[in-house]
Amino acid sequence: MTMLTKEQLLAMPESEYMSADQLRYFEDVLRNQLTEITMRMAEATQLIRQRSESTDSADVATDEETRQINMRQAEHGRIQCRRINAALERIKTQEYGWCEITGEAIGLKRLLLNPTAELSIEAQIQREALEKHMARSLA
Repeated sequence: MTMLTKEQLLAMPESEYMSADQLRYFEDVLRNQLTEITMRMAEATQLIRQRSESTDSADVATDEETRQINMRQAEHGRIQCRRINAALERIKTQEYGWCEITGEAIGLKRLLLNPTAELSIEAQIQREALEKHMARSLA
């Protein structure tokens, strides 16, 4: 079975939206991202566990800052993995590619840019506006 190219995916008619071939394409993209992120997280975790032997305060401070950066990267990776796994689950249930709020198509271009997208652009804009309004009212 040959994997679709991005160009072939975009050239497909609307009636093929989230067909088996398109779902397979995004499943491969998501699985590749998951593998890459998992490897980066393993590297970051290994760097976090390494302890510096230096007694120089500047080196110790630099090492601690690097450790904090690696911890943030590992946490970001965990969040990305959860989002990817959720997207893979939506592929299994054939809910992938459809806005969780409106039920409308998210769109291939948006999914190519953000394969874990759960909302259409319009729904995302509305959600962000609501969150901004709520944040202002709490301030």
